[in-house]
Amino acid sequence: MNNLLGLGVFGTFGKPYGFQQIFYVGTEYYFDKVFNSTLDLNTNAIEVFPSTELYAVKREISNGIHSICICKYSYANEINSNRGGTFIGSCILLNETILDASVIYAFLEELHHDVVSSEKNIINSTLQVNEAIQLHVNEPTNFDKAKSQLNFLKGTDFYSTTVNKAKKFLIAPKTNEDKATQVKTFIENSIKYFNDVDTLYFTFDEKAISYVNQKALLKSFDWQKFIDRKEEVIKEREEKKKIEEQQRRELERNKQNKNINSNDGKFRSWEYKKQTWDKNEVKRRVDEYNRLLDYCFELDSQKSPQVRQITQNLYHSQRQHTNREETFFEQNKTTVFLVINLLFIAFVSIYLLFFNEPEIRYYSKPSEDVIEHSEPKETKTEKLESLDLQPTPNSELNANDRKRVEKIGIKGKSGKDIIQTIFQQNPTDIKSHYANQVNQYLEYLISKNPDCFTKDSDICNCDSLILIPSYKKDKQ
Repeated sequence: MNNLLGLGVFGTFGKPYGFQQIFYVGTEYYFDKVFNSTLDLNTNAIEVFPSTELYAVKREISNGIHSICICKYSYANEINSNRGGTFIGSCILLNETILDASVIYAFLEELHHDVVSSEKNIINSTLQVNEAIQLHVNEPTNFDKAKSQLNFLKGTDFYSTTVNKAKKFLIAPKTNEDKATQVKTFIENSIKYFNDVDTLYFTFDEKAISYVNQKALLKSFDWQKFIDRKEEVIKEREEKKKIEEQQRRELERNKQNKNINSNDGKFRSWEYKKQTWDKNEVKRRVDEYNRLLDYCFELDSQKSPQVRQITQNLYHSQRQHTNREETFFEQNKTTVFLVINLLFIAFVSIYLLFFNEPEIRYYSKPSEDVIEHSEPKETKTEKLESLDLQPTPNSELNANDRKRVEKIGIKGKSGKDIIQTIFQQNPTDIKSHYANQVNQYLEYLISKNPDCFTKDSDICNCDSLILIPSYKKDKQ
């Protein structure tokens, strides 16, 4: 977590360097790499005076990294220059994380005090160095330990995928409230309830506030409007969650109805396994054949005006079909009958020799249930069934456990990579049971989250999974 929390210093140093900012993250320092947006002030819109202490919360999203920089500015003259609008500043940098506002405030005040009070840096409000890299900087007390208090920004209500660079505001203070309390509240609300705002400024200096209002390039809010924004955002987020929850329930309901009506939208077929004809079945089919043959004779007789007499209780070899005027069919009935019987015998013989033991199999995805129509016998179907997870999952990860997986990131990853993440995060209820059943677990996971995986591959296209199966030994 060395790159998640850092500190920085910046200022106006005059010719030839001008404004510079430098960041210390982990054990290294960077010029404009961990935070690309400038912390310089547009003096046409806002200016720091000798009496001014200016705070700012600035956001950027660069290369997919969401960063928040909490700054403090103080007036400082450049070396060999008395021009106005010059300053020195300090900042705390958060990358993809958030930290308690009270902790941020304590670090920022200690860091800035050390920078502006060191005679290596400033004497009589005049800078003693020519570059930011030359500033003497002490890391705040317990700064390294604070890394254990960081929380990931992604997955919270305070995360945003966009930052509007045109949104820059000045917040005016409340006159009868403790200053330290107001600064902490300013930091907290700026981080949590102004997610897409580029920069928020805050100062107690009336001269600086008057300057901003006079220039009218920055929009200013009074303290009450700033606080009211918190309540508005909370209501908006609650309403959004209700809508999302309703949509989720509706989606689940539609899926359940789809499962009932169309078996999860998958093709389900039936399996007919190794059917044979016993003697009774052969007799039944021969009788059916004879019945159809009689029907053919009956149809033929309808073509002739003469009446055909049929003796019903005799075998075909004994039956006599008489007409007053014999047709061609009647005249050659022995030959026709012999040919038909020979064809039938040939059909039965071929069936018994070559098709007596058909094995036709259809599968039902994702469950691969098989409906069998013969006596139990070890087949390929049973081998397929042996691929089922053992033990069968009887539980699923709760929302907090799923979030731990989602924070590592699943979108765009293959199913096996996601499973390894799941195994690492859940060694007891998942990995211990299914570490040797990766392929089976992947198929089971995809079947429970069909909308999150493409049809022809196991690449995940969702930020989160609805259900991650697990097995709890003590669950009945």
